[in-house]
Amino acid sequence: MAHKLTTCTFCGVGCGIYLETAGNQVVGAYPSMSHPTNQGRICLRGWHVHEVASSPDRLRSPLLKKNGQFQEVSWEEALGFIASWMKEIRARHGPDALAFLNSPRCSNEEAYLLQKLARAVIGTNNVDHGTGVYSNNSINVLLEMLGVPATTNSISELAQSEVIVVDGVDLARQLPTIGGVVIRAKLAGAKLMVIDSRWHRVAENADFFMQLKPGTEPLLYGAMAKVIVDRGLANLPFIKAHCRGYEAFLARVLDYDLLAAAEACGVAAKVIEGAAMAYARARSAAILYSTGIESRDAEPVEAIVNLALLAGQLGKEGAGIFALTEHNNLQGVCDMGALPDRLPGYREVANEAARAELEAPWGTKLPAKPGLASRSLLADRGHGQVRAIWLCRYDPVSTAFFGDAANALQQCELVVAQHLFLTESAQYAHVVLPTTAFGEERVTFTNTERRIQLAEQLIEPLPGTTPGWQQLT
Repeated sequence: MAHKLTTCTFCGVGCGIYLETAGNQVVGAYPSMSHPTNQGRICLRGWHVHEVASSPDRLRSPLLKKNGQFQEVSWEEALGFIASWMKEIRARHGPDALAFLNSPRCSNEEAYLLQKLARAVIGTNNVDHGTGVYSNNSINVLLEMLGVPATTNSISELAQSEVIVVDGVDLARQLPTIGGVVIRAKLAGAKLMVIDSRWHRVAENADFFMQLKPGTEPLLYGAMAKVIVDRGLANLPFIKAHCRGYEAFLARVLDYDLLAAAEACGVAAKVIEGAAMAYARARSAAILYSTGIESRDAEPVEAIVNLALLAGQLGKEGAGIFALTEHNNLQGVCDMGALPDRLPGYREVANEAARAELEAPWGTKLPAKPGLASRSLLADRGHGQVRAIWLCRYDPVSTAFFGDAANALQQCELVVAQHLFLTESAQYAHVVLPTTAFGEERVTFTNTERRIQLAEQLIEPLPGTTPGWQQLT
């Protein structure tokens, strides 16, 4: 038996775990006691995250569709087929006839190389990630309002928070390790507030459970802001030093009526008032929300940021905004540029200076026109513009309930699928490239607190498979 420290790749928490190997098989997993995120704890999924590698259903050879049926072929034939068809489609229809989609479960290396293949080789910004089907409100709002498109604090800092607000995420089910951190903070004396239309295990422990009507979150936050202003609890020195547009914001807040907002939200006015006062008076208060909140629109995220700014609950230990990513590398794939309007590092593709920073080392001119987002690509192939789609560890037929992914793929001249399994989406592919599994490659992932971590290689790849980043290279 041998064991090695690595990173769990199931969700965005990014727990440190040890994998145990016997021969060329991973046979067990157990938590790292010293890792700052999980400190000796992992969830049920973490205990079993290694089992994918040993699945008997894994692909073991490239597949090429001939006469409507998949046949096993050599890597040379599969990659040659892809290259020739990509060249032909680009020559006939232009670079924007090709699109590249990855999963937020892809490694940083895969995400970076996929967008580089799209931009530097093909010449298109038609690049997006799987959860872009729902939207990228969290990224855009945080980038615009705070200048940082990510969580502002470390998970371990929640132990220093006097108040913790959990908005729209069932931590016990979705991110149980963070759920445990929150509950332990509550037991140590922190006040816990839950804003959700659902009743769940964390809500059972809340000091303030604001079970509101779906879609009324901005109204609730506006009412809380009104209480903070009326009670003289706004952090004016912080606002003066760090904020802009306060007078316009204040004028809007003063229009709120607490009783009317309470009735519209379905939350008692005294609960809203108590929660607002506790949040503003805390020495350090944190707001946790799932980036699944993006399926609403940008307004709830804006309301969260405004409340934190109003109370000065940013820029100190235990006080901040936690944009929780449930997919293990949603933060990383966005950082790497898997966005139709942003280059790596969130530089705008339309910005000439930003493009020039990459054009020199890459040795090519980059396209300036923003690309098509995944929702448009999977709904109607960008009004029929797209003729080829590359899927990197992404199965939109099974996971994207917006649009009609199956129909979009079926109408393409070329679909390339990189995956461990013959997924529903891969059934529509012309070429399927088998990838390596957790423990079979050395790559990095960026967790929900923007901690960049290694996932180590412990065993040799399954014969017939290669790492996804190597295929892209």
